[in-house]
Amino acid sequence: MKVQNMKHAIYFLLLFLLACSSPRIHIPNPYETKAVFQGEEEVNVDPNNISEAGDLAEEFPEESIVNDRIKITVDFAFNDKYDSSLYYKEYISENKKADSLAKIEKAKKSKSKTKPELTEHPIPDGQVFMTSTYEYEYKTIRDFVEEPIVLHYNSMVSVSKFYAKIDNNTANLKKRDESNDGYMYFKTDSRYKIYDLNLPIRGTEVSYEYTEECRDAKFNSVMYIADDHFTQKKIIKIALHDYLKFEIIEKNFEGLIYTKDTVLEYPKTGANKEKIKYLVYTFKRLKGFQNYESDRGPSYNYPMLYFQFKSAAKNGRTHQILNNTDDLYRWYRLVSSNLTNDTSVFAQFTKNLVKNKKTDEDKIKTVFYWIQDNIRYIAFEDGIAGFRPDECADVFRKRYGDCKGMANLTKNMLKVLGYDARMVWIGTKHQNFSYDQPGMPVDNHAICAVKLNGKFVFLDGTENYIAMYDYANRIQGRKCIVENGENYSIETIPEWGYEHNEAFSNETINIDGLTLNNHVKKTFNGESKLDLIRGFNLLETESKTEVLYNYLKDNNINFKISNIVSSDLGNRDIVPEISYDLNIQNQIIKGNDRLYVNIEWERDFDGVWFDSTRRVDLDLGHKNYVKRIVSLNLNKDQKVLSLPSALNIENEYYAFKLEMKVVGNTIVYNKTIINKKDYLPSSMLKTFMNDCKKLSSFYNSYIEIQ
Repeated sequence: MKVQNMKHAIYFLLLFLLACSSPRIHIPNPYETKAVFQGEEEVNVDPNNISEAGDLAEEFPEESIVNDRIKITVDFAFNDKYDSSLYYKEYISENKKADSLAKIEKAKKSKSKTKPELTEHPIPDGQVFMTSTYEYEYKTIRDFVEEPIVLHYNSMVSVSKFYAKIDNNTANLKKRDESNDGYMYFKTDSRYKIYDLNLPIRGTEVSYEYTEECRDAKFNSVMYIADDHFTQKKIIKIALHDYLKFEIIEKNFEGLIYTKDTVLEYPKTGANKEKIKYLVYTFKRLKGFQNYESDRGPSYNYPMLYFQFKSAAKNGRTHQILNNTDDLYRWYRLVSSNLTNDTSVFAQFTKNLVKNKKTDEDKIKTVFYWIQDNIRYIAFEDGIAGFRPDECADVFRKRYGDCKGMANLTKNMLKVLGYDARMVWIGTKHQNFSYDQPGMPVDNHAICAVKLNGKFVFLDGTENYIAMYDYANRIQGRKCIVENGENYSIETIPEWGYEHNEAFSNETINIDGLTLNNHVKKTFNGESKLDLIRGFNLLETESKTEVLYNYLKDNNINFKISNIVSSDLGNRDIVPEISYDLNIQNQIIKGNDRLYVNIEWERDFDGVWFDSTRRVDLDLGHKNYVKRIVSLNLNKDQKVLSLPSALNIENEYYAFKLEMKVVGNTIVYNKTIINKKDYLPSSMLKTFMNDCKKLSSFYNSYIEIQ
């Protein structure tokens, strides 16, 4: 009895000493290794697992769980019944159903518990089916972890055979279904099966598996290697069948620890009793995804396997899939060429719209701007509706559409007027794919092209307030497919340098006691112009003067603004100009016999900070060019004692050039901030942050005047 008590005494003394010395982990007592999970399941955590979890928590301070092992097995099946005519048959059937905005909104507001229909627009089965089995094993490394298991599916991909264990006990988890309708997309067939997990004790081991079946392999062509959490080991097995020709492109593999082998194995399921050849990737110590709103897109930084499915031949049948851009265009034609595109609904309207316009340019411009101003953009990723344009008459009648529908309406309104207008498929800069290896991820957007004076002019109706001949940064420099009946051409959208986006400010400042009186004249070009006129016109308010006042004041309590004069900020075709008087307080500090004056209040890139663990590129949205010239007039009895030291930093990605000089009785401040590219690679973020600190130091420096 004394020995037993001694053991307990030593145990609790150890706990006390560990607690007093700020232990790196919580040491549970014998009664804490059991906990209630979800009110139903009993969790039995091995004390050794708790100790191991503590070590992992120290190694991975930002993680709540660590994947011990993930295994994905991919197999394919030839579709003997593939029939491309189903695209036409399904289309005819779909057109009998009314798909209205009101109907969708009614469904969203409905309180019915009935499981929502995935889509009214199913995509027919493809040439090759794809089945993937997923096996996950992980452990929690912190207490009270909430880690839902989320399985994505849609009208093309189904999930089944879900099975889970917690600490080697079967877990009967409750499932809930969720949709993205009304969030990123107004209408989408994406759905989620969510199994909520509340895991109170670190060291809890969870394993689960499920099967994913895709009715068309080409829609499942991207497999990211990373997971949401750090992964000790990940195995990807891909079946290699003689009948299926495809290429696996390894992207962003730099720095990965992995092996690649081929093996012959019997399949675990199915009637096939012959060995199958598998390509097996084994990855070790994989870092997890990082979630930053300002990243360029996962395809730029995260390792992936990209499947280019080329062809399949079996049982005397051959299916051409996506061997080249000819096949990609053929598929675009397949899903869209059966549109009726009845223009009678808007033909007379279109002619009346341009009846007072004299030139071809003005007529095209009028149609383009009408689309921007009157057709509401709504994203649809709903079965085949995610790829086939809506009928132009429907878009015109409903006054809304996605990018494909808006492009189709633009094309057909221009064709009514006799112009050579065409559909264009394009991948925005968010996509790091190219036509060299065609696949479904290459293009994610649609616009219109019209021939004018022998050249294509590209029109993107989803871009509010953009001028004709101007192009949003997201499509600049991108290659695109332009339709031409049975043929097509690959064109390139023009790309502008940073100078195209110049935001210029010319200012004259006079000192009045401790107040700076500034007369400002600003001009805006490119993306800076778009930012201005979109903010001005899209904000729903009756007082546009108040909108402009608040824009210029920028919540600065030291500003008093008056005498605002601007050009027509509803006119896309001019360079916007704004002039105003700015009275500024608290920028002058009075000394015994001198003044300390600061004339920098715009402070671009002031206080920039990045997480030191960030591994993904920074998306800046567009190239920047800020040019500011300030003339600070001194009184006759004043002289300059000192100026802030000039700052001159330049590399291939950006330039900071700030300098003050005395010219006669005036201090001239020249400021130039340039982002030469629309992104910063992760390798430059630390340098950029340090250079921004130098920029902030300049901003905090004062002119010394006596």
